[in-house]
Amino acid sequence: MKQEIRERRTELLSLYGKGLDESDIITTIADKYKIKRASVYQDWYRRNRWLRDVSGFKEIENSLWESLYNLKKLSKDAYYLYLKGDNDSARVGALRLVADINFRMAEMIYEIKKDADLEDFDRRLRVLEESKKNE
Repeated sequence: MKQEIRERRTELLSLYGKGLDESDIITTIADKYKIKRASVYQDWYRRNRWLRDVSGFKEIENSLWESLYNLKKLSKDAYYLYLKGDNDSARVGALRLVADINFRMAEMIYEIKKDADLEDFDRRLRVLEESKKNE
């Protein structure tokens, strides 16, 4: 795999893990690497073919667990906004964000750890949360 493609795909995963909107990710990558948006879409939808080749599997797995931790934290913040929202539009928007984040988390788990069980998922996130508190 060419180095530029590897870098592009690594950045694509990183932006997704940060919770950015898919269309913003596509535009950012396409503009930065001066490629068509369709190429980035194809990369994303064919990620199961190249995901483990982007970098070492352990690096990807660690990065994705970090992303899952960040998404879980973001989901809690969005749910808090739902509880404290001062109007229906704000509360509906917060719930939509929570649903989107949960979908992203499920998708990430499915892609990388298709055989992961929920106990392992919770345990790994708890360990990561504890390590973040100690930093």
